[in-house]
Amino acid sequence: MRKKGSGHVEIVLAMVLFVSVIMFIISVFDFQKNPLSSESVLPYVISTLENHNFADVRVYSIVLKEDQINSVIPQPNIIAIKFPEAINENIGLRVENYSGENIDYLRDSSDNSIIYVDFKENYFLFAVLSEDINLNDVGVFNTPLNENLYKISSTQDYNILSENKLERMKLDYELNYDLLRKELQISNKINFAFSIKFGEEDFINTDSSISDRKEVSSRFSRAQILRKDGKREFGDLTIKTW
Repeated sequence: MRKKGSGHVEIVLAMVLFVSVIMFIISVFDFQKNPLSSESVLPYVISTLENHNFADVRVYSIVLKEDQINSVIPQPNIIAIKFPEAINENIGLRVENYSGENIDYLRDSSDNSIIYVDFKENYFLFAVLSEDINLNDVGVFNTPLNENLYKISSTQDYNILSENKLERMKLDYELNYDLLRKELQISNKINFAFSIKFGEEDFINTDSSISDRKEVSSRFSRAQILRKDGKREFGDLTIKTW
């Protein structure tokens, strides 16, 4: 025997099923019409741009032994420092003090593992090495190597964004945007732009290259950048998709 009201339940269930099917069809239609949204692809674009612009960096921490240096007669202004391994000729180098200020140095022209540092009473130094640092001059000082005057206390390897790489990508962006987008495996239905700003007149920017924008999504962050001279500096990084 059929219970009262069961027909109404069936009608309601049928209507719910019908509405669900219609909503599914609409969602599929919308996805096919616009399969990629700027917001959904933004994390991929950010990851891709960062991975293509990372620089490998090695940092040596060097302690100069003040007492030992002061005992040398005559007291040296230049100290020779030998690294654990030779520095490849295509590797750039920056020497800086604890505050990040540049310290003058010269690479030995015959021994790639030796540099001569004008330490100016800075007894704790960092030597920053990377292919993305512009190369410096080489030469020889009349300063003998004395490994008792210093100690390489630590070595650190890591990756940070490179100003040189970002500038090269900006050039590729301006010369052939479609080819760059293809090389980065970014859909031709998605546009992107990036900028890095260090100051009012110190920036890398592709943001004005394409003016036709719809539903722009963006991500802003403070990022550490390896400058051309080897200085590690924070800048405002913005990546946009539309």
